[in-house]
Amino acid sequence: MYVNLIAEVVKVDAKGRITIPAYVRLLLNVDEGSKVLMHVDEERGVITLRSFQEKWVRCRGTLDRNELAALISRFKIVSLRCVNEAPGADDIYRCDLILESPSDIIEQSKNIYCFKD
Repeated sequence: MYVNLIAEVVKVDAKGRITIPAYVRLLLNVDEGSKVLMHVDEERGVITLRSFQEKWVRCRGTLDRNELAALISRFKIVSLRCVNEAPGADDIYRCDLILESPSDIIEQSKNIYCFKD
């Protein structure tokens, strides 16, 4: 299997911005105003950028452990960030998710709100 991996050193400007090189923007169809998904792995010190897909939907809400497990098993998760609001027996998680094409997510839980980003 051939993998075309590109590594590029870029500078961060005074406002914290980076410039994605033109050839990378062309390869990934990232135009001015396009959205990218940024993943931060604090433990490994890694920042990853992905071109944002129109089929992705952002969801936010408060879920208990069972609702969160059902959501994870039912949908393709692109990005997941949850904070445990009530540690202990009644684990309640405040979550921000990006899901791939969840057409019936609204019926999944009354505590979660999904929208096109």
